[in-house]
Amino acid sequence: MIKEILTVLTVCALFLSAACIGRYEIAAGHAFVFVAVALADLFLVGYWIGVFFRWMRNGGILRIPENKGILIAMLFTFLSRLTQLTDMPLWDSLVYYKQLMEACQNFDFTVAGMMRFALADHPSVGYAGITAIGEFLFPGKYIGVILVWMIVTVMTAGCLYRIMEKAVPHRSWRYYTISTCMVMSTPLVLGTFSYYSPDAGIVCFFVFVLYCYLYKKNILMLFSMLLLILSKEIGSVALAGFCIGLFFGQVLVGQKRRRWERFAALFRNPVVICGLLTFVALGIFLLVFLAGGGEIWSVGQETWYSGFGYDPDFILKNCRQFFVLNFNWLILGGNLAGIGLLWVRGIVVKGKPVNVAAKRLLFILSATSASLMFFYSVYLTYIIPRYHVLIDFLNVMILAICWGAMVQKGSIRYNAVRDLFFLTVGIVLLTEAYIPVDPVSIAVCSRKGEGKYHYIAYPTDECIYNHQFNYLNKAIDLILRDVGYHEGMDVLTYDIDVHYGVIQSGNYYWDTAEGKRVLLPNENTIEIRGVLQNWLRDGSFSPTGLGQEAVYISPGQYRLAEQYEEKFLADYQYTIRYKGVVKIPFCGEVKFIVCDRPSGEE
Repeated sequence: MIKEILTVLTVCALFLSAACIGRYEIAAGHAFVFVAVALADLFLVGYWIGVFFRWMRNGGILRIPENKGILIAMLFTFLSRLTQLTDMPLWDSLVYYKQLMEACQNFDFTVAGMMRFALADHPSVGYAGITAIGEFLFPGKYIGVILVWMIVTVMTAGCLYRIMEKAVPHRSWRYYTISTCMVMSTPLVLGTFSYYSPDAGIVCFFVFVLYCYLYKKNILMLFSMLLLILSKEIGSVALAGFCIGLFFGQVLVGQKRRRWERFAALFRNPVVICGLLTFVALGIFLLVFLAGGGEIWSVGQETWYSGFGYDPDFILKNCRQFFVLNFNWLILGGNLAGIGLLWVRGIVVKGKPVNVAAKRLLFILSATSASLMFFYSVYLTYIIPRYHVLIDFLNVMILAICWGAMVQKGSIRYNAVRDLFFLTVGIVLLTEAYIPVDPVSIAVCSRKGEGKYHYIAYPTDECIYNHQFNYLNKAIDLILRDVGYHEGMDVLTYDIDVHYGVIQSGNYYWDTAEGKRVLLPNENTIEIRGVLQNWLRDGSFSPTGLGQEAVYISPGQYRLAEQYEEKFLADYQYTIRYKGVVKIPFCGEVKFIVCDRPSGEE
């Protein structure tokens, strides 16, 4: 228990230490805090150095080969996300990150300062507090946040490996490694790694809760639950689903005691106790936050995009994402077949009934997934795939556990076939995370756009279903580099306001030396002047404010006719200098037009 408490204190100390580094200019006014943090750091560093040396004396290095499976899984998790380290935030991700930057810039070591980490009206203090470590250390450089989240994600892979060991014991390290890599390749989880959003926190913190439950680390479980529900509202639904699954798993599975005895024992279960404490903490947080003038998106805001109701079309569209998108139809079929074999045919492990822990864990995962699906079917909001990231993750976990638990006595052949199947599914999911190849998704979920790039939705937050969305970031930089973007040049685009994440003035700056967009100005940057068509049409932007040069950008998903684009440019006295197109292999294409406009023309 002491080690668990010190682990929690270490996480808190990392946040405060990073804050002290990032906010060193206010040290004089908060001397007590800075000194206390420094003393805590000395104590904790000394403690963990002692732990390391004890590990060394007990032959820790010699045991590394025994842990090759978990190390391979963690290395795979790191390498499969390495290409995303240079990504830039856009759309909602940019909104969240801008608010994180502001919260870190104004943090003053007070409760009110912590409440600023409730990003975009979500109770995201848990997720934002962890990622703020990177922002404090590398202010305005998105790489800091990504590196911190990389560490959290790699730790998630390690916990997932241990979960597989506990749920399905007596298997080879190959099974644990392949199954862990397969689950960590879930397209929504892997593909949106660099997309800054509290939804990512829900996945990692739920795995931490699950790991702590299986390994009876109650203090860490309580802390992980707090991080889970204080990342986004849906974390509370996930935790409720966890408890529902635990209830049915504990009451229905197991032979040692009568069911009523197992039911009574449930209320002494640390999960239930920690869950109750967590919801009490959430209530206190909401009271303090709302009393201080804050707003939570899902509290008291029954609007067209937020509220409970029944809409068959809304449910159908969500089901298309639950059960089809990103090979979910394949995962669903595998789960139905695997669970059916486990419960109907009664397949055994070494002559004994299937592991009780595996069955109980399947109850937890299934109940959590079902709870989330139900919530997203009755809570009417935007239909955005990334909302369902934990659902996809849990469904792949179910696949790994239910098929991993099935081994007929002495069946070496089954083990080999199972591992090959997991390896194949993992490769398919890994590919889908970066390159959409799922034929069923393309047929069912397609927006019928241009050519082979029709799978991706309109360039808004709704297209965040794997890493394909990032093609737009790359294309915009390539276009601005190709046209030699300079001061006085406008960037024009179509009438969708959510382009705030791409070109709106004040969001990005063009670094002339690096030839790319950056988030903060420096001696080599110029501000990007973005103008939407409807700003000109509705009079919110005067044509007299236009420069003499412009580049008109048109992603292929808009399917705009060239005649329409040319007419718009002609209406505002632009003459076309040349046209071009940028193609990002396997992802999408963006057309652009470089044009000139006489000075003073309207």
